[in-house]
Amino acid sequence: MEGCHPPRGLNFNGNMADNWRRFKQLFEIYLIASGNEVKSSEVKVAILLNAAGEEAVEVFNTFNLSAEDRKDFDKVVNHFEKFTTPKRNVVVERFIFNQRCQEEGETFDVFVMDLKKLVKSCEFGDQSDSVVRDRIVLGVGDASLQERMLRESDLSLERAIDLGKTAELSKIRAQTVQGQNVDFVGRRSGAQKPLSSREAKPLSVVSAPYDRAAVTNDFSWFIALILKKGLDLRDFILSKSVTVSLRLTILLFFTILVKFTVGFEIYNFNFKIRYILDTIFITYFQYLFIYIL
Repeated sequence: MEGCHPPRGLNFNGNMADNWRRFKQLFEIYLIASGNEVKSSEVKVAILLNAAGEEAVEVFNTFNLSAEDRKDFDKVVNHFEKFTTPKRNVVVERFIFNQRCQEEGETFDVFVMDLKKLVKSCEFGDQSDSVVRDRIVLGVGDASLQERMLRESDLSLERAIDLGKTAELSKIRAQTVQGQNVDFVGRRSGAQKPLSSREAKPLSVVSAPYDRAAVTNDFSWFIALILKKGLDLRDFILSKSVTVSLRLTILLFFTILVKFTVGFEIYNFNFKIRYILDTIFITYFQYLFIYIL
């Protein structure tokens, strides 16, 4: 059939077992697609050697096969299988398989695909699916997904894979939505009008630069208000027939209230100015205290 091409040679460098496995799979696909699968065994051997290349022909010549067996496609393939695939140490293969865990940044699909590849050389037979399932549960990197799998008493390999793909997709979608929200908030924040000095929240002395003009304009009103309220309080106390203890209680409460208010309002001041203002207010209320008594 036109458009069908055989695999490009058998590579004997590197991992020959993997090279042969890929070549064999591609060659079988080519035989079916090209219609050569129905050809005689001798013809298929010739097609195989032609596709495998010159080095493969030299290896073929070393096989201990009779003239008749050299025309048997299955026997030739079997000898190539033995030549490229050395005898495996099952203990080592299973050790490698059981050490396999999902690596950081590795997708769930890649993790599962590698497990399925590794299990082929472990000779688990009919237990391969259950062993892969167990390795997925033990080696998956998402702790919440692992807990979800452990809650299912009849977990199958297909179900474990489905849960893993769903969890990974949900996480990707959540990250996408979160990124969009952050971008939206950033655009909204950038578009907001800057607050005035009266509207802005107090900043720490270290992070906020000291602006003498802004502080003077802002607190001239505030200090005048505090002084006026203090005088109003003095007039109120003196105009009523109240006991000394009640006078002291009212004055103490007002002093504490103003102290905390001033503390918040002058948060933008540097240390020296805060100390001066504190001294002024303490002296002022001492004066009120003496005057009232």
